[in-house]
Amino acid sequence: MQHVIVRTKLQASIVERLVEDQVVRPPFHLIQASHASEPDPTPHLGKLLRLAGRVTVIRRPHHGFVRVFLYFLGLLIRSRIDGSDVFLANVNWYHFGLALRLVPGKRIRTFDDGTANVQPRSAFYTDDVVDLSSIRGHVARRLFPGGVARFTRSRIERHYSIYPDMENIVDAQRIVPVRIDWKSMLSAEDVTRLPRQVSRILIGTVYQEALKIWGIDVDDARIAKAIAWADLYLPHPRQPGSHAVDECLKKYPAEALISFYASRGPIQVAHFNSSAVLPFANDPRIQLIDLSRDPPLAMLSGQ
Repeated sequence: MQHVIVRTKLQASIVERLVEDQVVRPPFHLIQASHASEPDPTPHLGKLLRLAGRVTVIRRPHHGFVRVFLYFLGLLIRSRIDGSDVFLANVNWYHFGLALRLVPGKRIRTFDDGTANVQPRSAFYTDDVVDLSSIRGHVARRLFPGGVARFTRSRIERHYSIYPDMENIVDAQRIVPVRIDWKSMLSAEDVTRLPRQVSRILIGTVYQEALKIWGIDVDDARIAKAIAWADLYLPHPRQPGSHAVDECLKKYPAEALISFYASRGPIQVAHFNSSAVLPFANDPRIQLIDLSRDPPLAMLSGQ
């Protein structure tokens, strides 16, 4: 039985496609990983839950580092013995990386998590910052001199990517393209509930994180201006005080909505370094506006 670790809505969408492509074969073991600071992925796992032969739920940090590490260690040992595949997206998890290090010869399969896969400044590429003043920090640096992500990437057998034309966490020879018809995800019933006249879409972010990561001046007034510019605003699920969003919009990844509206005519999509726009980088129907770049929000002026 194959083992698949899923954490987010996007990851669930990719795994669904891998099931359709018969890369992941039911009945598989679905490992639902969640974190207290992130949206619960359960509402987006309906199809995978129905196809899974076994389901395990891991809640971080509730279950604790040691307990999660021991679970992954047991999983990897069993999969090494029986030759079963292990799929996951997050290559920067210390509990998984440590377990993988203790199972010599075990190879894994990975799939995209978002912008972290294609930006060299992300934690999927860079040496992890660990607290060297702590015992855990010293141990982590000794076990992973170049960072846990670097080690985990070295054990990847195949990487399944929705960004096949971009550099990723492994060399091109190990990348398998994954083609998703995003628009087809929308049910006919939900299409009738979507806003009709949409030519400008704003994909929100966690603004305080954006300020910290990119150092851009995104104050409340500028955010309000960007929201007013858009015909359709898709707030980030983790943004505190997010605007109310219709339930039919919450069901789907932003990629599905972008693809749907692009099929009806040219659109503009403003975003803050969002992974949702990456599949549309060369789509002539879509003008992408990255608001994380200097000068922030300048492209929305006078529109």
